[in-house]
Amino acid sequence: MAAAFAQSPPAGDHPNLRAMTEMVTTTASAASVDFEFGLDLIPDGLERLRDTAGH
Repeated sequence: MAAAFAQSPPAGDHPNLRAMTEMVTTTASAASVDFEFGLDLIPDGLERLRDTAGH
């Protein structure tokens, strides 16, 4: 289903959406690593914001 969706949006209209869906459907292991890396950035960023707000 995801592979079919990856082909549905016109590349010219939604290039980032199409690239992301293609990446997720063709390289699932790489996508999970990227997702975990991005997920780790969220708490780090929130902690930095908290630290700068207190100063």
